[in-house]
Amino acid sequence: MGVKEALQLAGTTVLEPVSHVSVTVPSATQGDVMSDLSSRRGRITATTSLDDGHVRIEASVPEAELTRYVLDLRSITGGRAELVMSPERFEVCPDHLLPA
Repeated sequence: MGVKEALQLAGTTVLEPVSHVSVTVPSATQGDVMSDLSSRRGRITATTSLDDGHVRIEASVPEAELTRYVLDLRSITGGRAELVMSPERFEVCPDHLLPA
């Protein structure tokens, strides 16, 4: 109880892990994938058109939003996507997501 009280008095900040996500998809599904990443609190950092008709989308997305991403990406693209995720940094967790 003492630790809990000390943390409240100190004004602690809760951080959440954020991953770098690189998705290569057919250009026809680019909009759907970008919308899905945005709905997961993702920030699109770059898009690159590739010579083979595909697009590489790079984004920073909180890991809490990526738990079902592989399954959802497969559904959106019909299994025609390549995904690479790697830990990137920690950011302050929004207040509305913190437990009461």
